[in-house]
This record gives sequence, C-alpha cells and structure tokens, in this order.
Amino acid sequence: MEYYRNLIEKGYDLVDIRFIQHTQSETAGNIFDIQLRSYKIEAELIDFEDLPPLQDSKEAIMDSNETFIGCILEQELVGVLSYEETNDRIYINRLMVDPDHFRKGVGQCLLSFLRDAHPSHKIIVQTGAKNTPAIELYKKHGFHHTDEVEVAPGVTITQMECSPIE
Repeated sequence: MEYYRNLIEKGYDLVDIRFIQHTQSETAGNIFDIQLRSYKIEAELIDFEDLPPLQDSKEAIMDSNETFIGCILEQELVGVLSYEETNDRIYINRLMVDPDHFRKGVGQCLLSFLRDAHPSHKIIVQTGAKNTPAIELYKKHGFHHTDEVEVAPGVTITQMECSPIE
C-alpha cells in the first residue's frame, strides 16, 4: 500500500502496519516502553513533565478499550497509534514513535492507515501547542486547528481535526 512506500524507500525490507493486540502482556510492555520514551520527549518540548501518558502503566494499556495500530519494522514495534471510535468520529488518544525512528515516516504511515481504515469518519486529536513536529505531521494529513485549552499554567493543548475522505 501507499503508506509503506516511504519506509521501503528508506531501506526497510520488512514493513508491516496492522492492528495489534494490546491485551497481550508482551505487546503491552512494548507499547509502554515506546510510550515512555516518546512522551518524555514531548514533555520536554512542551515543558510539562506531568503528561498523562507518562503516568500510565503496562496494565492500564492492557485494560484499555482503545484500538491499537502498530508499525513494525524489521520485526520490531517502532510506532503505535491508539484511538476510540464513536459513531462518525475517531478520537486519537496516542500517537507515539520510538525516538530511534523519529523522522522516518512512521507517524505518517500510522495516520494513513487509520484514515484508510475509517474514511467516512472525522478524526480528532489533541497535542501540546508547543509540539511543532506533531502539529506539522497532522497538518500534512489534512488536520486543521479547532481549539486550544490551557491545561496547566503555561501549558496549552491544541485540538485538531480532519474531515472524512471525500
């Protein structure tokens, strides 16, 4: 599919984007490891160390009602997107990439997979207003700014959404 092409062009032979079973202990552990590494960097970018994903646990991931999509390169989980679906809307709860794989197109692949899986849904996401790399990624995928909320003194969250694929 189209979203694999970018990663294959970067030299990866084994590329897989698929729904993953976060209820399995090993998978949840891998998700949690990526989550901690990725969100620590976002916490630094937005100057807010109390990000909810950093307070999470492997057990909370296993118990989550979210749907998880994983990006596997060379048989290693390197990126994860999780979401919840309600009627005609998708709410992205997590989009994280192992920092060793930043700027390789992993996040783009995950977003493309989600959009292809749910073409008739509006997709909504929130990220730190100072998280420029994430905001730029979402803009590339047709997201636009819809709201900002101050969640702590000096910490603002930006909400973005994209319309269904026509």
